[in-house]
Amino acid sequence: MIWIRGSSDDYDRWAEVTDDQGWSWKNMVPYFKKIERWTTAPGHGPEKGDFNPRIHGFEGPLGISLGNVAQPTNSLIIQTTKDLPDEFNFIEDQNAGRPIGIAWTQFSIANGSRCSAATAYLDPVFGRPNLSVLVNNYVTRILETAKGSFRTVEFGQNQTSRRHRLTAQKELILSAGAVGSPQILLNSGIGDLAELRKVGVKPVFSLPDVGKNFRTQPMVP
Repeated sequence: MIWIRGSSDDYDRWAEVTDDQGWSWKNMVPYFKKIERWTTAPGHGPEKGDFNPRIHGFEGPLGISLGNVAQPTNSLIIQTTKDLPDEFNFIEDQNAGRPIGIAWTQFSIANGSRCSAATAYLDPVFGRPNLSVLVNNYVTRILETAKGSFRTVEFGQNQTSRRHRLTAQKELILSAGAVGSPQILLNSGIGDLAELRKVGVKPVFSLPDVGKNFRTQPMVP
């Protein structure tokens, strides 16, 4: 439920690597704001945190807020940032692009309830005739429909259950997270071809970086 954007350096690096300025921090911020619907948590007071309203959205579908419970260590931590600012830098807002330092934690919570992509985007459109949501099933592979075109999904309920396949008329969007997405690609034969052969996966497409160079960001909540 902790709500945090990446560093501006990350986005600017992606823009440089892809030669697409659409990924730059400056150009991504409007989309970050478009997602958000900033709310004030019940019982929130100044001793429980503050934020920079200029870099947040107030009309989006996903509820975002600060906490509404003052921790006993809050005042001690804030005082430390004043006494030792060089070692413990205080930042006004952890989502302003420079997240290294001490800041008030933001949450994907609104009116006391957890918010997610499901509550923000799926719930309002469940009645659409062109939307189907299949639960309790897992994607095992994506399959090559034509040379260089992957539009077929293989899925099942568990490791030993019957496999089913669906083919998209236009395109697939693979969005299974930082761990799940490369796992699906590797199972599909997309990755380092030599390594795929070693584990008995039929190589389909050479993309050696899949499943490698994973990075995370340190944080002490």
